[in-house]
Amino acid sequence: MLLTTTCRTLLGSTVFLAGGMLWAEATLPPYRVFLTESEALSEVEKSRNLGVRTNITTQRMKRVQTQLFIGPYYNKRSARRHAEKLQHQGMPAIVTFDFSSSQFLIRVGVYSDQQRLAAYASQLHRLGYSNQVQQQKPYFQTLYVVTLHSPKQKTATTEIVDNNEPSPINEVVLTSEEVVDDTLEVISSPTSDEIIVTHSAPKEEDERELIVSSKEEAVTLDADDEQIIIVEQSADSALTADSSHEEEIIIESDDELTVSSEEELSESIIVDEESEEIIVAAELGNAADEAIVVAESDMEIVIDQETLADLDVGTPSAFDPSLKLDVSGGRLPRSKSLSDYYFYSLALATLQYQWSNQWEVKTGLRLDASKQEDISRSDFSLDYAENYIRYRTDHHRFTLGSQIVLWGIADEVAPTDQVSVQDLTQGIVPRWQDRHRAYPMIRWEYFRGDSKWDVLWMPWFRPAEIPDDEHIWAVANKARGTLFGFAPNPVQQVLVQEGHIHREKSGSGGAGMRFSQKAEGFDYSLTAQRIRRSFPYYQLSEPVRQSLLINPFDPYSAIAQSDDTWLEIHPYTWIVGGDLAFIYKDITWRFEGAYSSDRPATEVDLSVNNYPSYDWVFSGEFYPGDGDDRLNLQLVGSYLDTDDKLIDRKRLYYLNGQYEGLYANNRWRWRMRFNHGLNLHDDFISSEVAFLGWEPHEFYWAAHLFDGSPRSYGGYYKNNTIINFGWRGEF
Repeated sequence: MLLTTTCRTLLGSTVFLAGGMLWAEATLPPYRVFLTESEALSEVEKSRNLGVRTNITTQRMKRVQTQLFIGPYYNKRSARRHAEKLQHQGMPAIVTFDFSSSQFLIRVGVYSDQQRLAAYASQLHRLGYSNQVQQQKPYFQTLYVVTLHSPKQKTATTEIVDNNEPSPINEVVLTSEEVVDDTLEVISSPTSDEIIVTHSAPKEEDERELIVSSKEEAVTLDADDEQIIIVEQSADSALTADSSHEEEIIIESDDELTVSSEEELSESIIVDEESEEIIVAAELGNAADEAIVVAESDMEIVIDQETLADLDVGTPSAFDPSLKLDVSGGRLPRSKSLSDYYFYSLALATLQYQWSNQWEVKTGLRLDASKQEDISRSDFSLDYAENYIRYRTDHHRFTLGSQIVLWGIADEVAPTDQVSVQDLTQGIVPRWQDRHRAYPMIRWEYFRGDSKWDVLWMPWFRPAEIPDDEHIWAVANKARGTLFGFAPNPVQQVLVQEGHIHREKSGSGGAGMRFSQKAEGFDYSLTAQRIRRSFPYYQLSEPVRQSLLINPFDPYSAIAQSDDTWLEIHPYTWIVGGDLAFIYKDITWRFEGAYSSDRPATEVDLSVNNYPSYDWVFSGEFYPGDGDDRLNLQLVGSYLDTDDKLIDRKRLYYLNGQYEGLYANNRWRWRMRFNHGLNLHDDFISSEVAFLGWEPHEFYWAAHLFDGSPRSYGGYYKNNTIINFGWRGEF
């Protein structure tokens, strides 16, 4: 009896629920979804004129946009060349500038559809671009839902006009949950004033979901009436511009506009940054997606001209060989120079192979050659470049092998950049990003939205790459008897020229981790490292030091006390620091600072101890005249925290900067770098003029001038002031 009653109850409940659902399906009022309040008000007014009772509710829908970047590139010319290559392959490629790192990136569109994003990422892998970075930006968009409580008469068109009457919104629903609807695709920015709603798949007429209408629609922009007209049609949704009139779209706010076209067009977007005017112009080629980002704005134009099925998303596999050459020669005009002429050549060859979306391998080799004419000295060195194997997933990247990792955001002097190997074979004549060598390491990177974790371990220590002791750029110069950082004197001259330097290369290089975050309006990072500095510091061996304390004017006897006169040391130290970057008044401001637990310094009794130190950089970077010219000024400070009497200076303050400008339709480039000591006479000026009109070749003329006190960098290389000519190319 109980079983029978239970079955009847369940059967009756099922019939009742089914009948209720069918009744609700047949009687629930239809919905219309709008993305602006004015559109919803216009619909309410028209419905009420037809005698239909309506009301408006609002819902917040969470959206996620993912930006796809490749890079970085250290000059705009190289970035533009790669962007043009991608455009010829049908990829959206726009050159952008990353203020936090002062590097150029190529943005390959902004995507809300993860499937489309994966397709473009796969396409990039196939073309050999594996250095991809994805940045996700979630936001909420308000939807205006108009509920019709009686049958609604169909209209052929609906014009969206302004309405200043009070809003009839009588219910507000605020929720952070994402509204999932396979029939609706919203592409907008968080502050957008106009958003286009299109269908991605047709739905049956009896389904009551968040749709614009029971049929698929197209949104047409009429250039005459300057209105948006919704027209019912059976074809796929599209937003098109009336090409019979002036093809010009003017946007008065920082909006994002998405255009879907059924026809395969070949157009480009020309952006007037002052009036925010976007002009569509015909251009050769056929791109799958084209995006133009207006500087200092969130406005973006995306033209979607091919479906996902048209993309070639096969297994990516590509070889990407490259060759970089640099040949220069110059004269050293100072009379005390070790050589009247100096010649230098560099050949850097790399090969990158991508055999799947997850795996890639890179191998590289470099050859350096230099010649000092007057002393008939030639130097050749063969060295490994970046050689690694890398595995990547959606959020992780694992790399094993020799790599060049640059942490920090400051130019020339980066306090938190202690995990890289410095290249001092040409002094500071090359730019900062070109003065590094590959470091064997194991690296793990984790990406999550706009944040990144970077952890690495160097199992084998590699000191800075320095030239031989008789080279003009030697840190310990036997030809002169000088040692970098110390004022020359007769005793030191004998100790350097006649003594032997023991160089320590064994042991581990240490480990480090860095967290970086791109927040709203600013970027920042934090780092902790337990590492060995690659830059060498020199101390006297203990027997030699004791002999000099007894007889400070007999260096020969001191040298005889030990096989090693000097010890090149790289002590372990803790580095804790971070950096911050933000834009204010059209200037990119950066601050970077670090605490070091153990920095070596020499006391007056010639002993070497480690002391805590603080280093910081404060800089401002801007573009004069809102052009391509870039000017960066930096204030640099360094402080040794001790009361002991030292031979080294405890406090150092510098002002340095860089300028780069393009002229004559980007056919000529001028670069200038300088460093000026504020509490120590230390000056360095480097100026280079290059002709870029014959790509990928560069012909340049450069002058590098040094001056300063003997203990300063400019004073140590004072006689190396050089004027040279050169050629470089990238293939």
